[in-house]
Amino acid sequence: MFSPNVLEMLSYLIDNDIEVSLHKRANGIYYADLHSQAKSHLHVFEQNGKVVFDMRYGKQEEISAEENAEALVYQAACCFAHDCICGRSFGSQAWDRLCKEMDITVCYGDL
Repeated sequence: MFSPNVLEMLSYLIDNDIEVSLHKRANGIYYADLHSQAKSHLHVFEQNGKVVFDMRYGKQEEISAEENAEALVYQAACCFAHDCICGRSFGSQAWDRLCKEMDITVCYGDL
């Protein structure tokens, strides 16, 4: 279902108050909903040796499943900050805190 590095990433997110829930798509792929509480969802799944961060409007970011958990957390935080907000003025406070700790600026808008 998930590689050790992804499980470590999910554990780190949960330890930082980010809600994570597991689901299964109709095609049989398991994914974790990282609950961005923003305009766009933030789902993560593994496919063909890649960790895929899936967001609204078909936006996806991929990173090798062999990357360490720290790199995966950083990629997830970048996806939240740059792709999940979608010009809106709301999102998860837990994600905000994590992004701030990682020196990632969240791109909030006025909507």
